[in-house]
Amino acid sequence: MSKWKKRLLILLSLIFLAGIIPGIVISKLETKGQSNIFKILALIFSSIAFVCLMWDIISTIMIRKDIGESKFKLVAKTKKGLKAMLLFFIILFFIELLIVIFSKDISNLPLCILMLMLVANQAFHFASENCIVENGIINWGVYHRWENIRKYKIGDNCLVEFDITKKGLGVELENRASFYCNEEEKEAVEEFLKIKCKS
Repeated sequence: MSKWKKRLLILLSLIFLAGIIPGIVISKLETKGQSNIFKILALIFSSIAFVCLMWDIISTIMIRKDIGESKFKLVAKTKKGLKAMLLFFIILFFIELLIVIFSKDISNLPLCILMLMLVANQAFHFASENCIVENGIINWGVYHRWENIRKYKIGDNCLVEFDITKKGLGVELENRASFYCNEEEKEAVEEFLKIKCKS
């Protein structure tokens, strides 16, 4: 089976599974007389978010397999801040979960599901490896080819910065990714980047 057919099959399977969530909850809401258009819309958006989350995770894993092993491991400069943000979202999720558990009204369930998916997405990318590979860099699990990197800079304290340009929905987006490399590998990283991209 070709790669695009596999991805299409995965996407259709996710859409089918996502349809089960609103179907079950809407039937329960109607049974309890709690059904309204806003709750139904919230469940539909939850299902769309679920498909997007799973597609993000699966496509990231599939790309990671294609680009092979990492050459230089990196540590994100923003790691502590993102860790604090992840913990904050986890706390919010458990608060929402407690509200759902101890409330007879299950209308808060879609928000709880959305919060769970947000936490899952953040946790997945937080746990993803940051590294330099043969054909580009990986930043929180997202792969950027060398042609998307406008310039790089290696500063003090083994700080490596990349200015990344990428098109999304027809709009050109610019982003700066900052990492720390291993002090022992600094010279090797610099030589490798000189070959792969222009400073």
